[in-house]
Amino acid sequence: MKKIFSLLLILPLCFSSLAWGYGTSKTTKSKPKKTKSTPKKGTTTSTTVSTSSTEKPKETPTLPSENVQETVQNTTGEVKNDHFWDTLSTRGTLGVSFNSYSTDENPDNFALEGNVEIAKKWDSSEVVANIALLYDTNDKNRRFLLLNELYYKTKFDNSTLVFGRNIRSWGVMEAYSTSDVFNTKNYLSDSFDMSSKYGALSGEYTYSYDDSKFSIIAKLEENDQPYPASDNIYNYLPLPYNGDLKTEKSNHRPTVYLKYSRSYNDLFQSDYSLILQNGYDNKRYFDFTNTTQSALEQHAYLVNKALFFGNVTYENLIIKLEAAYTDVINDPNISDYIQTALGVEYLPSQSINGAELRFLLEYYNYAYQNTNKLENQDFSEMFNNDLFLGVQSSFGDAGSSEIKGGILYDFTNHEQTYVLTFGTRMQENYRLSMEWMVISPGDNPLTALGQMGQFNQVTFRANYFF
Repeated sequence: MKKIFSLLLILPLCFSSLAWGYGTSKTTKSKPKKTKSTPKKGTTTSTTVSTSSTEKPKETPTLPSENVQETVQNTTGEVKNDHFWDTLSTRGTLGVSFNSYSTDENPDNFALEGNVEIAKKWDSSEVVANIALLYDTNDKNRRFLLLNELYYKTKFDNSTLVFGRNIRSWGVMEAYSTSDVFNTKNYLSDSFDMSSKYGALSGEYTYSYDDSKFSIIAKLEENDQPYPASDNIYNYLPLPYNGDLKTEKSNHRPTVYLKYSRSYNDLFQSDYSLILQNGYDNKRYFDFTNTTQSALEQHAYLVNKALFFGNVTYENLIIKLEAAYTDVINDPNISDYIQTALGVEYLPSQSINGAELRFLLEYYNYAYQNTNKLENQDFSEMFNNDLFLGVQSSFGDAGSSEIKGGILYDFTNHEQTYVLTFGTRMQENYRLSMEWMVISPGDNPLTALGQMGQFNQVTFRANYFF
């Protein structure tokens, strides 16, 4: 193990001790917040803890409430519109990250990361564009400048129309949402971040009434899914990957979703959603590109799917549930399957030395109707008979410091993942964070974690928010 790595392992404990003493002395009462919409091989995720929500928000800096297009009335009664450029709102983040690994075959690397959102609003409509940037000093596959979102949204009466390339986030679980089926996971950006996804071309109509919403959504494309370079520690594929996506029908065959959501706030607080889907599954499998079995290609298949996700809040306790049934229509390689996830989140009423705590427990499971069809699917599957334990401590200090920790344990293969993160804000727009992650494969070497092998990683990030 590298000398620098041994030193860095001590820092999370030092930061933890510092942050506990740095909290404010004022005691506050923490209450569960109402869950609302916006932003986890199968799909691997960052095991962090946050308030549950039926649709999770993307982690972008919050803009102050403002009218994007203002008018100024002069003394003569004339109304003057602002210049076009003055009516644009911009927000985002730019930063650098440094990764150090415990294995000598994986060199330390730097990466430049960024995300910029530009919005133009007028009356009840808006156009939103989101640009993602990544430049890795070592891995040439992890370099892109991507227009990840570009969509138009308008509201009238009780209805909303959205069209363009965008990202939707569904589900209530923290470590991994089985209901987050709309977008394709972006493994180049961060293999362990569930919010790292590709925007998809789609159209949506939503009708709202009282505490309910009904939506019809059509996704009009399936994204390719590049992977890091073959010598990257996060490339778990046992053979070279050609990057091609094979679809059962046309790549632009629409995937249709019917979504119903409702909030209940009487004796207790509850939010839930029901989704019916026909089209391509978000889960894919790998197959050989030729008879020599020397390379892999990815396959997308058609399904009928029913999903439910929701949570109930009572006093300091949040109970969360996700369930999905997938009917594979024609593909002979994949079995029908059921996914379930149950979570409990507890928020103590009293803070401890100014630190507010949140405790989280989640369990995930799959059930397949035909186990003889699972060879292609099993290899990359995580969150099957898995338990996640998480804790978050927010200190309420001038830097909004927080510590997050999580453990993911696989009861089937005895695989373990540990994550500890510390973050604090410097001044108003700067944030420093550090993450320590340990990957411990289990009994089966032919899984995603088994292919990656045992390793520890320390990551430093410095971000500027605007």
